[in-house]
Amino acid sequence: MKRVFTIIAIFALCLCSCSKEEKLKVEVDNPTVYHFSLKATTNPNTKGVSFDDDGIHITTQFKSTDKIYIYNETRDAFARDASDSYKLKTLELSDISGNSCTLTGEDLAFYVWNGESFESVDIYDGDTYTFFYQMNVPAYIGETSPFFDYSDQNGDRDAVSGYDFAIATGIVLNISGTTLTNPDGVRFSNLQSMFRQRLSFFKNSDPIEPGPLTTLSVSTKNGTLVDSYYPFDVNHYRRGIIASSFPSLSSNKDIYLSLAFNYDGAHLATDDKLIITLVDDEGNVFEGSKGVPSGGFVNGKYYHGDMNMVWKGQNFTPTITPNSTEVYDFLAPDEYSYNVSSNPNPTIITISGMSVGYYFTFGIQNTTITLDGGPAVFTDTYPFIYSECWPSDPSETHRSLTIILASNYVIDCRENDLAICADDLLKLGTTGGTYTLTVTTNDEDYHGLYGDTNYCDSDSPVSNLAADGFSVSRSETKYNPDGTYTWVYTVTPTP
Repeated sequence: MKRVFTIIAIFALCLCSCSKEEKLKVEVDNPTVYHFSLKATTNPNTKGVSFDDDGIHITTQFKSTDKIYIYNETRDAFARDASDSYKLKTLELSDISGNSCTLTGEDLAFYVWNGESFESVDIYDGDTYTFFYQMNVPAYIGETSPFFDYSDQNGDRDAVSGYDFAIATGIVLNISGTTLTNPDGVRFSNLQSMFRQRLSFFKNSDPIEPGPLTTLSVSTKNGTLVDSYYPFDVNHYRRGIIASSFPSLSSNKDIYLSLAFNYDGAHLATDDKLIITLVDDEGNVFEGSKGVPSGGFVNGKYYHGDMNMVWKGQNFTPTITPNSTEVYDFLAPDEYSYNVSSNPNPTIITISGMSVGYYFTFGIQNTTITLDGGPAVFTDTYPFIYSECWPSDPSETHRSLTIILASNYVIDCRENDLAICADDLLKLGTTGGTYTLTVTTNDEDYHGLYGDTNYCDSDSPVSNLAADGFSVSRSETKYNPDGTYTWVYTVTPTP
């Protein structure tokens, strides 16, 4: 199960590492200074995109404000400002004519990160390079890498071109004096496609006007949607849901998105669906979908069409109460998500009342969650509660996710194989009485709960789940008509 959810920690690490680099003060070491000038073009039809009013046609062009960075693949070095080895150097764009332009750069020096500071390096004739277009997280030091992040779009037509990421790899540059040249220029390839969908809303087959929208989420049936691309990682792609608060629709109910897809292994285009979910200010959930082409969506293309958004029900927001004076920052697009990776203190909260359409993720610290009221329903491919709590150092003590029942509690996660998942210890207790935890999932093996070090397969004794001072029992498996499974855990204080 670690394999599925570690992406949250990787994302958090990248953000922390970037902020770490911003504080560096590096002594400039008289680097060799280079200059740069060559032509650039783009083959796909989505770069620097502007949309015509009909929503069917787009115009592509480079823009003078575009940010393009150079990376020397051979020397593992980024081009930086020769007068400031901290600052990444962006190229200047001129002679712009649609999807071609001239790229120039003055006072370039190339630096590597040695684990403690930047060091300038010499480059050589025939080195190969990567060019990054619109790289939105350009920091690069030893423990992290740049990434292109698709996960914060709101469907706005004017903003979507900001997610028009592109890359050119394996570009060989020659050195003439101190000038880098290539007669063939640079040809960019997009990492994604552009989408415009014209939406119509229905409830019980009747047209309906939704309230002000509060949540947008985009996903695929087969988990093929990419929310981040890491160019220096072996696998490159991080798949996941793209979610945003307060989505924007045009007056024609058009939504615009820049989306990337990765098809391999179990993540196939065959029978795949692109799924858009919107929630209005009254919690009404609307969902629409369209089939993925047999060969998958192709990077660099523009897809436009119509989509019917059908009312699926109504979300209910639970009450989240911190049990300490710690200030918690909950992010709520289509989920409540709390990252405590940089917080040395344990996380202690209470989730109370009915919860429909929300799930919770936690970082690497000890976490205690009191559950009261319910039920909790999350019909998507995540557990209701996930805690990424394994220790980073084998010598450290185990981290724990402790669930405290303040009442009988029901969790319905019928689209996932788990209701609660902890990447280290999972423990159950109560506020003092005997209470039950009823969980429904779509996988029989894990019995709905997972603790990687104490309750990770069908042979793990249920007694391993008991927190100090409690005992835990589990009912027989209930086989539901829809193919899901239900178990009842009973947690009892011990004398």
